[in-house]
Amino acid sequence: MTLNFDSILELYLRLYGFVAQSITTYPEILRRANVHIFHSHGYLPYDTRDGTDSSIFLDNQTYLEAIGDAENPQKRVMEYVFAQKLVLAIGLSGDDIYSRSVLAAWAKKQTNRAIMGFWVVGPDCADDRIEELKESKLAAVRLPSYRQLPEFLFAISRNAATHAGIGP
Repeated sequence: MTLNFDSILELYLRLYGFVAQSITTYPEILRRANVHIFHSHGYLPYDTRDGTDSSIFLDNQTYLEAIGDAENPQKRVMEYVFAQKLVLAIGLSGDDIYSRSVLAAWAKKQTNRAIMGFWVVGPDCADDRIEELKESKLAAVRLPSYRQLPEFLFAISRNAATHAGIGP
């Protein structure tokens, strides 16, 4: 799941031989792919191979409308993904109100799960924001420096590839 509007992630995966499906409208039939990428804030692809564009959350009003709509399709898809997977959220400020509201509501329903995932934050993330993440059953991983983010993410990718039997 990505909060970015662009198709850079799809391009990166394609460069390494992965087949990715961009999920931009809901409901959507999942095709056979190595990776399904949910664009929960909308989508504007660079290339038509990466799917078609969709509406984008650009301002506070569109966020508030989506948060207030209990049947909002993007919110329902986020809940589905959160229920199926352990979340690794990379939002260095921890400020995404939309995702945090969906996570907080979903965490309250999940009495059988001690932790729903991890949220990577930068060194400037406020302590009260980290407490809010904990209340949503997310462990905050605070990076000492923004410069450490690429190596941190590559280490996760290398470890995942090794465990999947495709790495060194």
